[in-house]
Amino acid sequence: MRTTRLKTLIPAALLAVVGGLLAPASSAQADPNTGQIAAPQGPMYTNGTPSLRARAAAAPGAPSISITRNGFTAESVEKHSPLIRLPQKEVVGNVYYKLKQSMTLDTKSLDFWETLTVEVTRTDGLGTGATLSVTPSCGGTCTARSSLPKSMSMTPGAVLTGRIDYTDAVSRGAHDDSAKYVLEVSRPGFTAASTRWESPAFRCDDQVKGMRAGCVIPEAAPTLTTMKQLPGIAQNIRNIQNAPGGLGIGKPGSGHPLTRTTSTVVERANRNTACPARVKKAAPSGMSCDEYPFAKTMEGAANAQKPNWGFAYVPVSEQNSQGGYLRAFFMQERILDGDSFYVEV
Repeated sequence: MRTTRLKTLIPAALLAVVGGLLAPASSAQADPNTGQIAAPQGPMYTNGTPSLRARAAAAPGAPSISITRNGFTAESVEKHSPLIRLPQKEVVGNVYYKLKQSMTLDTKSLDFWETLTVEVTRTDGLGTGATLSVTPSCGGTCTARSSLPKSMSMTPGAVLTGRIDYTDAVSRGAHDDSAKYVLEVSRPGFTAASTRWESPAFRCDDQVKGMRAGCVIPEAAPTLTTMKQLPGIAQNIRNIQNAPGGLGIGKPGSGHPLTRTTSTVVERANRNTACPARVKKAAPSGMSCDEYPFAKTMEGAANAQKPNWGFAYVPVSEQNSQGGYLRAFFMQERILDGDSFYVEV
């Protein structure tokens, strides 16, 4: 399966988790002070934005998550689930564990999968011998089939691991969803405590002409590299991306991706602004007017200001090849209207 190189990682939302408490069955009631039995425990992972990534890197035992167009891998910090006897609020034991996940999507299939591992790092008190289980799911037309063990005994070094297979379904459209997970720690005589979190949002669609339906993480912006094969066009892109005072529009790492548009009105306006008739007529023999950002983007000349757009005269042969490279990239990465991408030259 093709792996997309990703410079900027932008998931749909924070991957949040709520850590739970265990309460004896005879006292399975909300805490009178908070109205809840579960207690907040912080994020399972950081999201991929630079600011959060920087803060996580500075923290001891920092979590990590890497998101691409084709999936994600993640590893949590050590998580803590205390066993508390209510209503006394007495801690009678603790369980500590780490979580690892790796999901792989397929741009040409509605079937995808992930591996999930929970490793118990330490326990104390009544936490030793408690049981742990993980139940995955996904909503709408998506279904999950888990090969994870139903439960395991919580002792230091114990590992619960397995594969989860997903199948989605679309019918003339696109379906957005995320995988959901419930981790429960329980012990006879106590009420189960649950920890919940979600994967980065994924999208399954059948909107790419000439390809079978498939799935991607849409907010992971892939990078187009084939423009390097067209020297004149690559130089024009390079000049605009590196223009003094510019945004570095579309350049990996700039934070300013290009956005695909399927609007013929926008495309025509971009072309007419960047390469009007008088500019086309002035092209030397064998040369053609080429604009950047591409006409098929929302950042094209009609919606931009100098120095964030420009044109150059390039060989007609390059101009004729460019459209094919761009269409192939949109197809392979399932880049739909409104999706972001970068250009590396």
